[in-house]
Amino acid sequence: MDEKRLRLFGMQIVCVILGFVLIGYSESIAHIISLFGNQTLQDVVDPAVQSFTVLAFAWLAHSLIDIFIWNRIEEQSDYPVSKLLKDIVSFICFFTGILIIAAFVFEKPVTGLWATSGVAVVVIGFALKQIISDIFSGIAINLEQSYRIGDWVEFEMESKPRKSMYGQVIGVNWRATHLLTRAQETIVIPNSLMAGMKFINYSSPGKHYRAEVLVSLSHTIPVDRVKRILMAAIKGTPGLLEQPEPEVILFEFNDRGTLWAARFWVSGFHLNRKMVKRAHENILKHLQIAGIPLSYTRVDRHALTDDELKIDNRPSKKSLLKRTEIFNLLGQTDISILSENMAEHTFNSGDYIVQQGSDGTSLFIVAEGLVDILALDTNKNEKQITSIEPGNYFGEMSLLTGQVRTASAKTRCETLCFEIDKEDLMPILTKKPELLDKISELMAERRYRLNELYENTDSDKEIIEKEDFRTGLLHQMKRFFAIKRY
Repeated sequence: MDEKRLRLFGMQIVCVILGFVLIGYSESIAHIISLFGNQTLQDVVDPAVQSFTVLAFAWLAHSLIDIFIWNRIEEQSDYPVSKLLKDIVSFICFFTGILIIAAFVFEKPVTGLWATSGVAVVVIGFALKQIISDIFSGIAINLEQSYRIGDWVEFEMESKPRKSMYGQVIGVNWRATHLLTRAQETIVIPNSLMAGMKFINYSSPGKHYRAEVLVSLSHTIPVDRVKRILMAAIKGTPGLLEQPEPEVILFEFNDRGTLWAARFWVSGFHLNRKMVKRAHENILKHLQIAGIPLSYTRVDRHALTDDELKIDNRPSKKSLLKRTEIFNLLGQTDISILSENMAEHTFNSGDYIVQQGSDGTSLFIVAEGLVDILALDTNKNEKQITSIEPGNYFGEMSLLTGQVRTASAKTRCETLCFEIDKEDLMPILTKKPELLDKISELMAERRYRLNELYENTDSDKEIIEKEDFRTGLLHQMKRFFAIKRY
């Protein structure tokens, strides 16, 4: 409870206590007034004190409902309670207080009051038919909770049949529902019209929303490979929910090829466009790295040859090596030799490729899938450091120096990797030992870039530290590959 509401609540309690105190001393107050000989004032004091006490109690009841009911509902549901519902309950509190005053303070028959006002109610009812319909429709909407403040809804537009508009509910008052569109335009729809309208609530029963991206690919690409690539792209897209689990399904066949649906969840409908755009970009990147083009309708048609049927079945090893910083220094011949020797591994979701503290002499290049790099914290719990997407690599220090694994690598989905061992690289470095200088310089630059040591550091000291690391790494690489001099 904030300070302003606390002061108001204290004032209400004081008013109620004051009212009961005045009622208890009403005879003494009346006696004091009689001493001044003012009979009219004496007759007014007692009803006024009683009326004040009843209204103060109604005011206090209104605040108690607000504090102990409305606030609790908002905390549990994470939704603000409709202002219309609050106004109705407030009206009931004060109207009940007025009836109590009329019946017990002034001793007026309440049933007679209703009867005498019947004609007026009928006349007013006909005059305010539409407004009354809006009010009762608003009450029904709040009781049914078809939508609440903050929900995103899609509704039909009367002016444009078969056209829909999206909007977020920003208010429901006595007469109308207020919606804010994506274009930041406010739409006011009468409650009676909203109650009879077909609409979709994208925030119910939960705020999270399922979106999807459709991708058309060639018939020749194996199903397992498509699922692996698309799942890795979705799981590697920042901002998407990890639960519920995303899914990749074959949607349909058509003249363009196979149509795939990558389905995922976002935390709210308002993020739908932004997250779908991110997913599109990441899927395209993963497909490009894998060397798979999007399918499109072709005018010319011909029978596929055996060679064409093999297209896109495996990722290009040479292309992956050229994308890797370390091996980009090699010539075409060396890349060809290395691509033939590196081992291919397929891991299931949740498999450990390497574990922290284990021995190793190899590097892994992620071709398809997604790998999380994990390290143990001070409490021996695994903490995610980063994620390795297709085209990137890990384990370079073990390959170049033979040091133990400094972190674990765990797959987030089915993953295809290529492993390059010391024995694969040794013939190339033995023949061209001058590559060690370039590799050590590259690795020193990579290490400091990843650790973000360029921020708030002295530039001269930074150069010295980086050179020391490069020199030390070069000595380790020479010793590991048994290269004495060059």
